[in-house]
Amino acid sequence: MSLPSMEHLPPDGAIEESARPTWPRLAGPERPAPAADPVADAVADAVADADAARHVRGRPLGELLLLMQSTRAAMREAAWAECYRRYHEVVWTRVFYVIRSISWLPEPREVAADVASDVFVGLPDAARHYREQGRAEWWLKQVAVRTALRRKAALTGRWASDAAGRRSVSLDDAADEVVQELDAVEPEELMELERRLELLRASPEPTKRRWAEFIALYVDGCSFQEIGARLGLSDGTVRNWLCQIRKFLAQPLTAE
Repeated sequence: MSLPSMEHLPPDGAIEESARPTWPRLAGPERPAPAADPVADAVADAVADADAARHVRGRPLGELLLLMQSTRAAMREAAWAECYRRYHEVVWTRVFYVIRSISWLPEPREVAADVASDVFVGLPDAARHYREQGRAEWWLKQVAVRTALRRKAALTGRWASDAAGRRSVSLDDAADEVVQELDAVEPEELMELERRLELLRASPEPTKRRWAEFIALYVDGCSFQEIGARLGLSDGTVRNWLCQIRKFLAQPLTAE
């Protein structure tokens, strides 16, 4: 009997490490998941947030609206926060102008703040329909005014003050008109007027408290005849009050 040939065996010492058997790696659900590291995750989130905040700072509003549609959550949130920081007062002023025209509303500021919050909560969804390239601020003002007009309609059953004469005017056209009116007035002037109205409403003099109603109706676009009819005043009294109110508004603001 002959011995088997050794020609095909490797020489001594030539057996490599890779020739040793290896254990198969676990796959699928049987493989244990790596342990979570909440600290590392928090640090990574903070870095992403800081990077996004730096990226959006000072960007034009149109770019912020586009960044709200980013695939990165941190970028979407940073763009929204930057928009809120820079444009909340603009939105609130436009909303308040509409809401304050509801004469029986006791706290228009609170309602205006609520509506302004609705504007910003819905802004990421609204931004998907933003197409006004180069007119981002105008677009945002329109969104604010339309939201306020809808709230006014929900509270009063109509969005215009003189609904009988404006039934054919669309909500969008009305929003354009309000935005144009407010753009012609500085926000500081509107706030100054509101401070003076607060003084009149709190005045111990009944006539001055009625002046506040007069101004609200006048600013809302009512004619002298409409103001007289609502307040029970004659034509002459309406014009006389208008002169007195103009003198009052021209005086330096002092608390009574």
